[in-house]
Amino acid sequence: MRYARGIALNTTHYSSTIDEVERGADVVRALATQGIADKHFVVNTSSNGKGFVFGDYRAPDPDNARVCESQQDRGPCVALGIPPTHDFADPAWGLPQETIDLAQRYADAFLWIGRPWLYDQNEPFVTSRALTLARVSRW
Repeated sequence: MRYARGIALNTTHYSSTIDEVERGADVVRALATQGIADKHFVVNTSSNGKGFVFGDYRAPDPDNARVCESQQDRGPCVALGIPPTHDFADPAWGLPQETIDLAQRYADAFLWIGRPWLYDQNEPFVTSRALTLARVSRW
């Protein structure tokens, strides 16, 4: 870890950006107390537009949560999250000031690392899943 720039968060689950920024800041601060300073993180936001705790999803296949049916769907379901950016303070993201402050101090970027349009973020490509995801996502 000493030679790494930092860590990537939320690459396999659907946690909210707010939760992941807080978690990332906690990890970076904990590393600093161990003498591993100046680390940062990135957050995968590709599938957390309606973020939820992974363990709260009780469907038959928790690794492949269903795509939201509409922008109003309260979930748990998958929608595209904040587009890739390093502009954490953009009002379009609707983030609370505390999250913005933590991100500006400890994060490098929000990225779309995952591929939620694929079944289980793997093969096969599912056209209907991809089209629904695009239709119901804000971005």
